[in-house]
Amino acid sequence: MIIIRTIIEVILISVLNFCFDYLPSSVEIIQPENINERSVDFAGFINDLMLKLHEYNIVIRNLQAENKVLKMKLEPTSSNNKKNS
Repeated sequence: MIIIRTIIEVILISVLNFCFDYLPSSVEIIQPENINERSVDFAGFINDLMLKLHEYNIVIRNLQAENKVLKMKLEPTSSNNKKNS
């Protein structure tokens, strides 16, 4: 029974990683219809999920900051082009 449970956990983690990496619009899980999970294991899963979300959040914030800096650098250039036109 432990081996089956481990296989299910690996499959579940793989499906979730796929979802976060490729962002499909929907996922359909056909089997098993019911999943019984210990609260400690589920809490660990939620913590891993939150870690992944925080990592994505950091990437997004860094990209937003870089975008803002690039826009600020372009502003003097675009105002000079308008004066020269």
